[in-house]
Amino acid sequence: MKYGTSGINNLQRAAYGYNRWSMSGVRQYLNSDLAANTWWEPQHPFDRPPQQLSTTRGFMAGLPNDFLNIVAPIRITTALNTVSDSDIGTTEVTTDKFWLPSLEEEYCAPQLANVEGPYFEYWKERLGLNAPQGSGGTNANANHIRYLISNHTSAQSVRLRSASRGHAVNTWNVRAAGYVSYGNAATASALAPACAICSQK
Repeated sequence: MKYGTSGINNLQRAAYGYNRWSMSGVRQYLNSDLAANTWWEPQHPFDRPPQQLSTTRGFMAGLPNDFLNIVAPIRITTALNTVSDSDIGTTEVTTDKFWLPSLEEEYCAPQLANVEGPYFEYWKERLGLNAPQGSGGTNANANHIRYLISNHTSAQSVRLRSASRGHAVNTWNVRAAGYVSYGNAATASALAPACAICSQK
């Protein structure tokens, strides 16, 4: 890794976070059942704890065991950014029980096609499009808007797994208005994680 050999952090990451899924705090959160202050560990020399670490327990901590027992860990492929990660490769694979969907999985036009998973049939049907949703406000789709469970009128910006590949810092999001764009990885957004259910033994 460039920061490992130079000892200097990428300037984008230093200010606004890092868009690499494998090293993200949100990935650690989603795949942990540990208490607050214990589910996060630094993944690289410049990693810093999430603001929510001291007040939030791991995502799996509140889920019933009979559900967790049928959630299968699966291999997830994610495209890397071309700014700070080009020397690592084009993609990398992680094994996760819970993950954030990618652009492709949410039936949105990806930056690197046929890499980050097939589209979810749910999103293809819900969006009602003949081709994946494009990015930007002109491609807003009201059927892509999501709301808080506790407040069905509070539209949320939802974080996706995909990195904006031309930046070391930005990740893709579905905005509260139903369009797709990117923003800083350090910015807090709502989460709508996915998982794979296996048949019980």
